[in-house]
Amino acid sequence: MAKKVKRRLFPAAPPLRFQEELARAERLIEQGAYGEALDVLTALNERYPNRPSVLSRMADVFFETEDYPNYLKTTYSLYNLTPNDPNVVFDLGSVCPIMGFPAFALQLYRQFLKRWPKHELAAEAQERVRQLEEILKVLISGASFPADPEIMALHDEVRLCMMMEEYARGRKIAGKLLAKYPNFLPALNNLSLICWMEGDLEEAIQTAQRVLDIDPQNHHALSNLSRFFYLQGQPEKAFQYAQRLKAVQKDFPEVWVKKVEALAFLGDDEGVVSVQYDDEAIADLSPWEAALFYCCRAASEYRLGNTQKARSLWRKALTHDADFPLAVKNLENLQRPPHERYSPWPLPMHYWISSGQLKGLAEMAERAHSLPEERGAAFVRRYLDEHTHLPFLARPILERGSPETKEFIVRLADLSGHPTLLEALKEYALASYDPDEQRLAAARILVEHEFIPPGTVKMWIEGKQTEILMFGFLISKEPRAEAILLGRAGELSSQAVEALQSNRPAEAERLFREAIQIQPQHPSLQYNLAMALQLQGKTAESEAVLDRVIESFPDYFFGRIALARRLIQAEKLDEARDVLFGLMRGRKELHTSEFSALAATQVDLLIAQKEYESVASWLRIWEQIYPDDPKLKFYKLRPELRVRAPRSRRRRK
Repeated sequence: MAKKVKRRLFPAAPPLRFQEELARAERLIEQGAYGEALDVLTALNERYPNRPSVLSRMADVFFETEDYPNYLKTTYSLYNLTPNDPNVVFDLGSVCPIMGFPAFALQLYRQFLKRWPKHELAAEAQERVRQLEEILKVLISGASFPADPEIMALHDEVRLCMMMEEYARGRKIAGKLLAKYPNFLPALNNLSLICWMEGDLEEAIQTAQRVLDIDPQNHHALSNLSRFFYLQGQPEKAFQYAQRLKAVQKDFPEVWVKKVEALAFLGDDEGVVSVQYDDEAIADLSPWEAALFYCCRAASEYRLGNTQKARSLWRKALTHDADFPLAVKNLENLQRPPHERYSPWPLPMHYWISSGQLKGLAEMAERAHSLPEERGAAFVRRYLDEHTHLPFLARPILERGSPETKEFIVRLADLSGHPTLLEALKEYALASYDPDEQRLAAARILVEHEFIPPGTVKMWIEGKQTEILMFGFLISKEPRAEAILLGRAGELSSQAVEALQSNRPAEAERLFREAIQIQPQHPSLQYNLAMALQLQGKTAESEAVLDRVIESFPDYFFGRIALARRLIQAEKLDEARDVLFGLMRGRKELHTSEFSALAATQVDLLIAQKEYESVASWLRIWEQIYPDDPKLKFYKLRPELRVRAPRSRRRRK
């Protein structure tokens, strides 16, 4: 590739800060500090988008670092902003052949010579025209499409628009092309993909079927339709088209790519690895296609248990495209410990959720967030009920989607509480793949939405099935409003609590009785009176007061705790468990004192049931939430728990 043309500084009148930052980026470029320069320019581009002066310097960085995909994207943006700049036209023509757009490059150079015949680069442009004409002769001679350089240039630009995610422009150019050649199959296939990316799945399917009406064995259309029907929630049809694709006997690299792409999307790992191919022929593909081919095979090999084979295939993908994100991120993922590792993903997020769909979902979410919580969730559920393919996709995405696609589904499940999404989330939480923390987060969402009851759940943690304690509530140090006593009763209660804490139970009894005279229907006064009596050894009187609390205030938290303790003492363990689960179910928040009482009683129940591993789980959670609780220190010193300390110290992720 010839040395890039130095561009003039485009005229502008930006703010002083803008000019200072642009000048700093230019100095960094001159010093060869390309990474720092790009950081400055990226920040400027985000704040001041579509400024030619910024894009020009970004293009300089991408050229110098040989990042040709981003150089192409940036230069194409400049071309659309400044089509009358000869240097931009020449630069775009220079990079297009490298990235697989030779016909568009030829059109650009011809345009350059027609408009600027006396330019200093005219001779070089003329030589490039000659070279590209020879290249296109070879391409046309072995192709089925029209031998028309103009049509080929339009086809190149459609593909370039797809790469740039400029779908509206791509659709317009495809329309011009198809107006002249209605049965030009590559354009129809690209138009089908553009329709999908814009969110029009029905038109995408119709356009792809139009291709098959002309060529029933067209591998592009068969591959696309297998994915489109799956995305539409019609897996049977999807697999029918996949079977037709498998039967295609054309033996050339593009077919191999479309086969593994479709089969990997459908989760047919055996089908992916059964596709026969030739490494030398794969090298004839574009860098992106070759890298995608090896990434799809790598993910399937890993899922079939061939980790080393998968690693070598991801590395091979990088020999074709050194920065290919799928290969880079999957290899990084492979370096993590198994319990922190995601299941490999063969395809990026846009294969599952188009940019058009994302836009619609973002608008829906924004609307939901503007409503009260329950109404917002109902709004999202209605949306999902109208777009039934989205709930259908939750399971396969959580199984083989990229990490960001999985995170999207988890958030959507949490936002909506949709039962289909929550059911998929339950399967995910109980699975043995993906990071432990991610699946624990999914389980917490399920408890919060009351899809599974709080308590212990058997989950895969660090490669072993382990009982994990799950809560559906928050722990707060702030007392709940209904627990607050006001006026003289509140003053007396505070003094009584202080007396209890200072081991003056008789004084506490007197103060609590005086407060009860003022506010007899407050359960905390009655309950604390029972505690003061118990500390004085007045057991029968204390039990009588507790009887009144349990009977008169059936929803009072500490009264239910007292009932559970009585049931444990009576060895009615199943009944005690039901009482405690009732306290955990449906609560959004607990005070630390309530949690302390709940944890202590639950541990006593588990000790009575001799479920010491579950005790260990509770103690770990207790220590995380309320490490200074005196009750916790007491339980950690209990002999029957200390004997089993090695089991209870297993690290929890």
